[in-house]
Amino acid sequence: MGDDYKLKQLPEDFCVEEVLEDDAITSDRAKFVVYEMIKKDYSTFDAIDLIASALKVDKKKIGYAGLKDKHAVTKQFITFPYINSLKNEYEIGDIRLSRKGYRNERLFPGCLLMNKFIIVVRNITNKPEVKTRMINYFGEQRFSTKNIEIGRNIIKGNYAEAVLLIKEVTDDHAFLDFIDENPTDYIAALAKLRKNILRIYLQAYQSYLWNEGISKLIQSEMDIEDFPLPGFDIEGDKNTIKILDEILTKEGISERDFILPKLPGFGLEGGSRRVFVDVYDAYVSDLSEDELNEGMKKNTISFTLPKGSYATEYIKQLFLAN
Repeated sequence: MGDDYKLKQLPEDFCVEEVLEDDAITSDRAKFVVYEMIKKDYSTFDAIDLIASALKVDKKKIGYAGLKDKHAVTKQFITFPYINSLKNEYEIGDIRLSRKGYRNERLFPGCLLMNKFIIVVRNITNKPEVKTRMINYFGEQRFSTKNIEIGRNIIKGNYAEAVLLIKEVTDDHAFLDFIDENPTDYIAALAKLRKNILRIYLQAYQSYLWNEGISKLIQSEMDIEDFPLPGFDIEGDKNTIKILDEILTKEGISERDFILPKLPGFGLEGGSRRVFVDVYDAYVSDLSEDELNEGMKKNTISFTLPKGSYATEYIKQLFLAN
């Protein structure tokens, strides 16, 4: 049954709401204004581009606490510099903005505390049992179609291959225009990408390697709380380092490959990530008829996860356990 369930058949089937740190927003007027952004069928980056264009705000000055799915209804927060002409409410396409307060600095990912999810799971026949703990795998949203392979090629120094793959998936006009005019200047082309997009490619490969390591760790049944993120200056105990070294060797890379001297500022330093995380306020509804899948059932699952943990992984682990 674990492979049969369906998510996101409708954008409204997948709802997520950000929870910021307690002191993230103030009512006192400050340099940056905070808006709650409710969006549907836009990635966070696409929404920011549209807002920047509509409000004539430099998109580089728009801050956000987290990246949210495109195929979902999401509620998150953004900031941009305060000016007197800003309204309290905006409606831009399928994006609604509501002013919530102020900050002395722009929002950044460290401000995010947790994410609340309400998810409709379709095409099922059985109700899963609630789980209050999950393996902290990176989820499918991290990887997209070609992100892992793009990141792998960049880390290995195969810049031509990386650029060709990026051309297949990006609509970044600065990048595309540059590579059309300079078809062999691959390093400079990568530098034309939005910095956050280039980092997503690199982190997708890093996350893939971490998931591979966790799979081996779980199979070994070792009781370890944190597993190292691959990068330069990896830290960890000898057991986790041994597992990670085996994975890097299989990939044909070493720690030094994450330094990226030809792309200054984009090297990936080693870190660590919790192997398991707690799941808060988990609730699984009773089954009801699934109007989109004849003869099948659906239910609604709500829960809260720490930032950086993936709802799709929690759903997967619920159904694989049944």
